[in-house]
Amino acid sequence: MEASYIGLIGVVVGALITGTVTWLINWSNSKTKLQEMTFEKRLKAHQEAYHWWSKLIEIIPGLDSIPTQELERKKEIFNKALEWWHGNCLYLNRVTRGEMLNFINCYQDCVVFKEIKIGEVWKRAMRCQKSIITGIGLKYLPEEEKLDKVE
Repeated sequence: MEASYIGLIGVVVGALITGTVTWLINWSNSKTKLQEMTFEKRLKAHQEAYHWWSKLIEIIPGLDSIPTQELERKKEIFNKALEWWHGNCLYLNRVTRGEMLNFINCYQDCVVFKEIKIGEVWKRAMRCQKSIITGIGLKYLPEEEKLDKVE
């Protein structure tokens, strides 16, 4: 009788272990599949973030003396960059998402409200650039396509 209980307990424990291992494998596979499915969109979003970053930094020189007619153009660039961010922020990694929004808002504070100095805008621009470049996550690239580590 005791042997049958021990056998039953062994079967139950074995089933639990098998079920747990199967669940862990499926969970890991689904996470990997999601990363693979969103990789192209994430890569595109980081590339577009770099595009908007470069558009915003083009006009940093001379932000302290903006003619009125130029102010409207710079506000329009800000609005388009912010609109792009709202449409793509969830595809950016956490750090890039925050740095990009900080940079866009810093740009607005400097251009529109004249509350931030150009030095601070440049500082945030450089942090944003670094986060965009490293944000795609080299671990998602195939081994033969990995770039040199960005410092």
